[in-house]
Amino acid sequence: MEYKLVEGFPEEEYHALAAIGSSTVKDMSVSPAYYLEQKISRSGRPQSPAFAIGSMFHQAILEPGRENLFISEPEGLDKRTREGKAAWAEFSEQCEGRTIMKKSDYDNTIAMIEEFKTTEAYARMFNGDVMPEVTILGGPESDARKCRFDLLKKKSDEVYIAYDLKTTDAIPQSPHEWQRFFIKWKYHIQAAWYIDVAARAGIEIKAFHFAVVSKRAPYDHAVVRLSADFLRQGASEAETAYQDFLVCRENNIWPGNFVKSGSGSVEIDLPRWAVK
Repeated sequence: MEYKLVEGFPEEEYHALAAIGSSTVKDMSVSPAYYLEQKISRSGRPQSPAFAIGSMFHQAILEPGRENLFISEPEGLDKRTREGKAAWAEFSEQCEGRTIMKKSDYDNTIAMIEEFKTTEAYARMFNGDVMPEVTILGGPESDARKCRFDLLKKKSDEVYIAYDLKTTDAIPQSPHEWQRFFIKWKYHIQAAWYIDVAARAGIEIKAFHFAVVSKRAPYDHAVVRLSADFLRQGASEAETAYQDFLVCRENNIWPGNFVKSGSGSVEIDLPRWAVK
């Protein structure tokens, strides 16, 4: 299948696609064993409060109206009592299909959404010819690649600027903290993967921006781009992880990094600070 850009592709169907996405290569870059564990645990893991906050914010900014899929739990309801349990059961039934959040988390997310919508970053993101939630996929069926851009902003024919929304507990305050932030969450791998998949569809990503928003008042934010060197490193790690995935999937063997290295044993030197 040729690589192509698809607008309006349902998120649930995107995640159900067998094609390989950035989450796979990010997890594989840790180790094949880590990827397999994450795949298994995610399938039966309930949505965490932190994930719900990020999802609600994401949908409110990119798909206005879909944040209504989230709702605050009622105040003053004591689920330890018989009456409270009955009221909770009735409330839960009425909320079928919606994510119920703690009132403090829900109210905090609403405040975060409203604050970000007042920023110059938000205005700049949505000024012009924009497409939210854009899917790009293609390639041979067994080796297909995919990505889903939060926002693509058209500059000219087949040339776009990309934005990806991220939420965090605290905005990094120095270049060193930003470097650690992107390496910890492997966002450099994600950006490089998206740029590569887009290029396979004949789409040039002129710039890839991360709009990072704090989940805590006063809801500070920053718009960040990675250097060419950072993206080259991400591309190298992404492609290595992709090829490792194909091999592991073919053999159905998912080793940890020690076994994968085939070194047999590792010698560790005594650190200088421990010499007496």
